[in-house]
Amino acid sequence: SKLADSAASQNKYTINTALASTNDRLDEMERPRADVLSNFSNATNTVLSTMKQRREDIESRAKKQSDAADELRSDVEAKTNDYENVTAGKRRSVVDARKKGIVSSSKDFNKLSKASLSSAVLSTKETKKDINEYSLKTMEMEKDVPPLDARNNIEYKKTVSCTPVDDMLLKDIIPSKE
Repeated sequence: SKLADSAASQNKYTINTALASTNDRLDEMERPRADVLSNFSNATNTVLSTMKQRREDIESRAKKQSDAADELRSDVEAKTNDYENVTAGKRRSVVDARKKGIVSSSKDFNKLSKASLSSAVLSTKETKKDINEYSLKTMEMEKDVPPLDARNNIEYKKTVSCTPVDDMLLKDIIPSKE
């Protein structure tokens, strides 16, 4: 029974002293870790809260930018449609009307040019014929030119009693018609 008493005594010592002491030490070791875990938990909660807030800010800004882009796209489409349907249509009709006028004027000018050119060709042929006829028949251009009569010698007198009559003055200069 000494052995049983000794085992009971050792068991009592182990439970009351060794295990109590180990439990106390484990509690002491756990206390700073609880603070670390609490601090870590608080820090992660702060980070999570900040991330949620920033995500909401980003989503809000992205929505605003998306709305602005949609509004801009809508404005551009409206302006494009307005230009295509109103402004461009008016300009196109003005250009088409001017094109028709130019084509019509061009055709009229072409007819007038052809008529003028034909008239000019005929007139040139007629003028050539008239010049040939005048030079050959009227001027007798192909005939030899007769020699000139000798030049009249005018005799000037240094003393004149009176001025002669005009016929006398001109008789040697202008040949008489006979």
